[in-house]
Amino acid sequence: MEAPARNAATVPSGPGGPTFGGFSTGSPLIGTVLDKYEILQKVGEGGMATVYRARHITLGREVAVKVLHPHLSSSQRNRQRFAREARAIEHLDHPNILRIYDYSGVDSEACFIVTEFIDGVTLQDVVRERGRIPSESAIIVVLQLIDALAYAHGTGIIHRDLKPENIMVRRDGFVKLTDFGIARFLEENQMTMTGALVGSPAYMSPEQAMEHPVDARSDLFSLGTVLFYLASGALPFTGSNPSVILRNIIEGNRPDLLETAPDASPLLSDVVERLLQTSPANRFQDARELEVALRACLAEVQVDPADERWVMHRLVAEPEAYEADLDAHLRAVLLERGRDLLTEGDHLAALRTLNRLLAMDPQNQEVLALVQGLHTQPIRLPRYRARFFAITALVAILGLAGVWWLGRTQESEGQRLDGEEAPRQESVEGGAPAFAGPAPAQATIEIPQPLPSSPVSAEGEAVAAVGPKPEAVRPVTSETEALPPPAIPSVPDELATVRVILDTPTWARIIIDGEERNLTGRDPVTVKPGRHLLRLENDFSIPYVESFEVAAGEHKEIKGIVLRPRPATVEVGDGVGPECLVDLDGTPLGSVAALGGAFSLPDPWSTHTVTYRCPGSPSVVHRLQRLSAGSVVRVPEEP
Repeated sequence: MEAPARNAATVPSGPGGPTFGGFSTGSPLIGTVLDKYEILQKVGEGGMATVYRARHITLGREVAVKVLHPHLSSSQRNRQRFAREARAIEHLDHPNILRIYDYSGVDSEACFIVTEFIDGVTLQDVVRERGRIPSESAIIVVLQLIDALAYAHGTGIIHRDLKPENIMVRRDGFVKLTDFGIARFLEENQMTMTGALVGSPAYMSPEQAMEHPVDARSDLFSLGTVLFYLASGALPFTGSNPSVILRNIIEGNRPDLLETAPDASPLLSDVVERLLQTSPANRFQDARELEVALRACLAEVQVDPADERWVMHRLVAEPEAYEADLDAHLRAVLLERGRDLLTEGDHLAALRTLNRLLAMDPQNQEVLALVQGLHTQPIRLPRYRARFFAITALVAILGLAGVWWLGRTQESEGQRLDGEEAPRQESVEGGAPAFAGPAPAQATIEIPQPLPSSPVSAEGEAVAAVGPKPEAVRPVTSETEALPPPAIPSVPDELATVRVILDTPTWARIIIDGEERNLTGRDPVTVKPGRHLLRLENDFSIPYVESFEVAAGEHKEIKGIVLRPRPATVEVGDGVGPECLVDLDGTPLGSVAALGGAFSLPDPWSTHTVTYRCPGSPSVVHRLQRLSAGSVVRVPEEP
C-alpha cells in the first residue's frame, strides 16, 4: 500500500476557501510567508482549520502550520483560551505525542499553531485502504498510544478527541498521537460550522456527549471505539445524524465486537466490552490497567509487539505479506491452543478459540471435527458428583410433585379467592420454608446502608449530595435473615447455579445479562450454561462487572468481590483561575483549565487535601473530610 505523505495535523475533509483578515486560508497562502514560516503546500482542510506543510525561514526545519478558521479566531476570548491551551500542551514531551513548536499568540491576525511534520499516514487512511486491520495489529498500535495517554493523563491533560484521523503511523511504524488538547479549546463550540460535531460524535464518551466533567476514563472509552473500528472496519455507535449517534452512545446501544468481526480476538472483545461501558466506573480505571489486559491478548496468541514480523511499518509498507504471515501464525497457534484446552477439559475456552479459527477458515476440516466432537462429547463427572446430581434430581421431582399437590389442595378448599391473597405457608412437606405471598409487614426489616454520614465541605459544613435519589432499599423478612446460608438448590441437568459472595460488609443487586435476579447473600441464581455478564449494583458503590462461564449442572461460586464507593466530584469554586494548578494529596493533577473545572475523588471516605497554586499568589490548602459516595462538593464554597 503506497499512500501519499500526510501531515500529522491533517483534519477531516470539508468545504474549503474560508477567508481570514482579507486573505484566503486556502491555496493562495502557498508561496507566502506567515510570520516566520514559508508556506509550501496545502495538505488538509476541514471545519476547524486548514493545514499546510511549511519551512522555518531561518532554521530550515519542515513543519506543519494549522491555521484556524475565523469562526474560532474572531473572538478575543477564544484567542486567549487558545493561547492558554497551547502553552499547556506545548510542554508535553513524549515520543508518541506530536510536538508543538509554536503558536501565533493572541494578537496575531491569523490564529495558528506550528507542529512537527510527519511523513506517514493516518489510521483512517490505513482502514480506508484495507477495510480493517487484524485485531493483534490494532492492539500493537494502541499499546503505543497507551504510553502517550498515560504520560499525558499524569500531567492532567485529557485528549478529548481520540479518533483514527488523529493517530498517525510514520513510515517506520512509529505511532504519533496528534491534536492533543485542541478539543479542550473547542469544547464550548460543540457544533461545527459545517454541520457536524467538533470532537467526532461517534468517538465521544457518554459523559462528554452529556457535557459532564470528563477525566482520563473518557479517553479510554474513545480508545475502545478506535479499537472496535480498527478490528472490524465498522463503528460501534451509528445513526442517521449526530443526535442519534450521541443517544446511542449515552444509552449504550451497540453490537458486540465479535458480532461484527467473528475472527477478532475473543479476549480483545472482552477488553473492548469493558472499555465501552456507559459508566466510567465500569471501565478500566487508567491506561496502565488497560495495557496489562491488551498485552495478555497478545501473549495468548504468542505475538510479541517487538518482533520484526509484527511491527507497524510492515503493515503500511507491505500489507498483503504482513497479513498473510500473521494469518498463518494465528492459525497454527490457535489450533494448538484449542487442542491443549480440550485436553485440559476447558471446553468453553476451547470453543471460543476454535470458533475464531472457523471464522478465519470456515472449511477447515480439522477444526470442524474438533468442534463437532466438543458438541457431542458428554461431560464426564466424578462418581460422587454423579451421585449428587442423581439425588438432587430426585429431590427436585419430589418437590415439584409436592407443590402441584399443594396447589390442587388449596384450590379444592377454596383458599384462593378472587383478588384474595393466599395465607403464608410455613413449609412444604419435606422441603425448606416457602412463601405463597408477601411477608407480613411486621416481619420486614431494612438492609442497613453501609454509608458514612452526610458529606462535609472543606470548612466542615454539611454539603448536600448531588445526583439521583437512591432507590428504596429492598426489604427482606426477619425469618429469612435468621436462617443459615441457603443450600445449593437442585436444578435440571441442563441448567447451572451461581452464588455471588462479597468480601465487603455490604449488599448488592445481582444482575445477569441485564436482568435483575436477586440480592447477594440470598439464594443462588439459576442460569443456562454458557457465557454470561454479571453486574453488581447498589446505590452507593461503583457497579462491578465481570463475565463468567458455566457448564450444564455446574454450581459456581464467584467470590472475593470488593465493591468500591462511588467517587465524589470536586468542582473548582469561584476565585480560582483557569491557570491555577491543582494538587490532590500532594500529587499534581494539572491546571484548572486542563481539568475542565472539576476532578474526581476515587476514595471519598478518606480525608483528602486539595491545594491550589496560582501564579503570583500563595498556595491555598483545603482539607476535605469524609464525603458521601457519589456526592458533589465545591471547593472553595460559593460565598
